[in-house]
Amino acid sequence: MKIIQEHVSLSAKKPFKVSVFDEVKLDYPLHHHRESYEITMTLGLSGTRIIGDNVSSFSEVDLVLLAPGLPHCWYDYGLRRGRKQERVVVIQFLRSLINDNSPFGYHLSQIRDALSRAEYGLQLTGKLLPRAVDLMQRIKTETFHTYLTVLELIHLFGDPQYSQKLCSEGYVSPVYKEEGQRLEQVCNYIHQHYMRKITITEVADQVNLSASAFSHYFKKRTLQSFTKFVMELRLGKAAQLLQFSEIPVTQVGFECGFQNISHFNRSFARKYDTSPLKFRKKFQHT
Repeated sequence: MKIIQEHVSLSAKKPFKVSVFDEVKLDYPLHHHRESYEITMTLGLSGTRIIGDNVSSFSEVDLVLLAPGLPHCWYDYGLRRGRKQERVVVIQFLRSLINDNSPFGYHLSQIRDALSRAEYGLQLTGKLLPRAVDLMQRIKTETFHTYLTVLELIHLFGDPQYSQKLCSEGYVSPVYKEEGQRLEQVCNYIHQHYMRKITITEVADQVNLSASAFSHYFKKRTLQSFTKFVMELRLGKAAQLLQFSEIPVTQVGFECGFQNISHFNRSFARKYDTSPLKFRKKFQHT
C-alpha cells in the first residue's frame, strides 16, 4: 500500500476538474495530491476506506472532502452485489478556486472552515447528505454552473453538525516526511499479508526495528495500534465477503486472518453490533 503522489492537471485557468465513473474498479493504491483538494462520492458500493489514520467501512452512499497531502484509497475487494447503480464522482480543485479577496468574502466563511477542517478528512452525514448527492449526480463537465455547485458542496461540508472528522486530531500526513517511505513499506506489507496470521515482530523486521520500537513508531505515525489497524482491514474484508459471497461464515473468518471463529464473532459484533450470520441475512433481504 505505497503512498504515491497522483498528478492532477489543474492550473489558474482550470482550477477544478470533474471525473465521473460508471464502470467502477476500486483498486487504486493509497495516494495523495500535493496541491488539490478532492470531493469523492461513491454510490452503490461498499468496502473499506482509508483516509490518513482512519480505516472505516463504507457502503451505499459515501461522500468525503479531503485536503491536499492527505493519503486516501477505497477498496471493495472486487466484490459486487450487481443489483444497484454503481458510480464514483470525483471533483478535484485548487485552493485558488475560492477568492478570499472577494467583496463577498464574509459569506465564504463556512467554505473556508470546510477547507481548514478538510486536513482531517470530512465525511458528510445527516440531512445534508441527500442534497449533496443530488448535486454530485447532476455534475457532468466543468461549466460555470458546475463551479457554483462545487462552492455549494464545499459550503455543505462547512457545517460541523453534519460533517464528521475522519482522522485523529493529532494526525500529521507522512507524505512530506523522510520516514514516509518506511511507513509506505510497512503499510504495503500489512495489506499483502493481513489475511493470514501476522505478528508485529514479522512486520518490524521489514524495516529493521525491534517489536517495541516498531510499536511506538507505528502508533506515533498513524495514531492507532498495529493490532487495531490490522483488525480494521480484516473486518472490512469480512463484511464484504458476507455481503457478496456464499462462503460459509466460519470460512469467512479464516479467509480474513482470524485464527478461531469465537474471536471472529466477538470482533465482528463489537464493530457492527451484530453477528456475522445476522449481518449476512440482513443483506440477503435488501
